[in-house]
Amino acid sequence: MYTLTKLVLNQDHSDDIVHEAIPHTDLVAVAMMEVDGKLRPVREEDLQQMRLTDEEVLEAAQTTIDQKEFRITTIAEMLGIPEQDAPEKGLYVLTTPGSFGGAAVLLRPDVLDAARDQLKDDLVILPSSIHEVLVMKKSEAPDIKDLEMMVREINQHEVMPEDRLSDCVYQYDGHLSMARSQEIAQKETQEKEEERSKAPTEKMPKIGGKHL
Repeated sequence: MYTLTKLVLNQDHSDDIVHEAIPHTDLVAVAMMEVDGKLRPVREEDLQQMRLTDEEVLEAAQTTIDQKEFRITTIAEMLGIPEQDAPEKGLYVLTTPGSFGGAAVLLRPDVLDAARDQLKDDLVILPSSIHEVLVMKKSEAPDIKDLEMMVREINQHEVMPEDRLSDCVYQYDGHLSMARSQEIAQKETQEKEEERSKAPTEKMPKIGGKHL
């Protein structure tokens, strides 16, 4: 028997690793197997020995994730310091009790829903590393462009390359997706309005020489 689970990683992976894309993000869920007490990716060559398909491996790995415990804490609680001494206010950490592979919480809509209920707001999600994500209230978040700049700087200077998740920022409003800056969102809205204004209008059929 194999112990199967998933890690959420960036898209920089080999094609022969069993994985699935996480919709509306730049992330993938990679199937992992425990070998000699260590986790390694499930490769296509392992499937024959397991006598399982890609889909069956991913389903079994998701079962492990569905049974995993996740927790939400403040930055201060995680660091074991008073709230007033926290380096960042309004930031919460979503991870596992052991702080390993905690970004897999993105595969648990029920946990994200619980965090959304606790904060009484939609979530903006920062990819801290493959081991945890940071969340904040969407109504209190700075512009996404500024957050993405912060994430890039932290990834470059503070996160080990093998633990980096993404330079992008995500949002959860009941559905996980890439967050858009106000500038981009306004531009997309403007483009849609321009497309609608350019769309030809259908003429009503004539009856007795008159339009209806």
